Amino acid sequence: MVGALDGLGACCFGGLYASNSIYFKTNKVMDAEKQMTSFGEYLLSNERKKRVKVTTSNMVPYKHRKASVFHADFENWKEKEAVNERK
Repeated sequence: MVGALDGLGACCFGGLYASNSIYFKTNKVMDAEKQMTSFGEYLLSNERKKRVKVTTSNMVPYKHRKASVFHADFENWKEKEAVNERK
């Protein structure tokens, strides 16, 4: 099968992307994009805003806490994803 260049220097060969000698299966890339989108949506959600508002962090203003991403955000999102998968 002949590969097609995607314009960014990556080349696709039958469902595999090759860029800088690293190969990714396209479905893995798509899964990663879905997860990144889901995490971004969580960061913008009212659920997260409520959690950040009630969290006190040594008097750091809410607007600064809201603008930062914390490990707790990632863990809360993972938990939410696990619950959604069980449904």
